[in-house]
Amino acid sequence: MYSFTFPTSGRTRIEHDLLGDKAVPVEALFGVQTLRGIENFKISTSLLSHYPAFIKGLGYIKMGAALANHEVGLLPTPIKDAIVAACQELIDGKHHEQKETAEYDRIRTEFLNALGIVVIRFTNDDVNHRFKCVCDIIQERVPFLRPTPPS
Repeated sequence: MYSFTFPTSGRTRIEHDLLGDKAVPVEALFGVQTLRGIENFKISTSLLSHYPAFIKGLGYIKMGAALANHEVGLLPTPIKDAIVAACQELIDGKHHEQKETAEYDRIRTEFLNALGIVVIRFTNDDVNHRFKCVCDIIQERVPFLRPTPPS
């Protein structure tokens, strides 16, 4: 098992690829394919955070692909919007060092929770592959979105 450079709670989410199901740390901003690469190839121990220009380029490529797929009707608007927003964060330099962003997210979440604001985070993979589940979680966690029985 690989030892991650960012704090993990030990909780995982199950992701699926052509090789089958695999547990990925819930804190990870990557998916099953990246995890397999980290575990199986020594080259994967190089941190992409050391190459911010490469990450920025990938953000532009993925954003362009999302916009093009949306334009031809292959990608629904909510998913396109989520991908574009995530790509813009990469382009702007966020998430280059997950350890730092995890601590920032923890502090920000505690602050918002103290104000009574609930923070719900989803990865692109969640939105792309488990959209109904994402919607169900949002509906469950946000009281005014719950259906109210007729009176």
